Amino acid sequence: MARTMPRLARRGREKPDFDLSDIQGNVLRGYTYPCAAYLFLRIDDVAKARALMARMLPVIASAEEWTDGPPETALHVALTYSGLVAIGLPSEITTRTRRRSSRSASRRHAHSTASPSTPSR
Repeated sequence: MARTMPRLARRGREKPDFDLSDIQGNVLRGYTYPCAAYLFLRIDDVAKARALMARMLPVIASAEEWTDGPPETALHVALTYSGLVAIGLPSEITTRTRRRSSRSASRRHAHSTASPSTPSR
């Protein structure tokens, strides 16, 4: 006897109550670009870091609907906890981020398996 999948209620097509232009596109949808490049930077000069982010802001891909198909490229930005602190984000945001980062690190450590070939940190 064949098993059938249970019938699940369909999700409604309601508009979200948040602004999709405030969310980076890779948060809500995956991209299938053939390649990716990652650039890691350290913040030594806060004013220059803020100026760079201000220049990047207009070209960061948002989660807004595409009108003419997917863009040819997509730019996204992520900051570490240290980066958030360096640019002067309010402590209520950085503290929450730090707690979340610590929980993730604890989970990774709990699930890791060490072997003789595992490099020491």
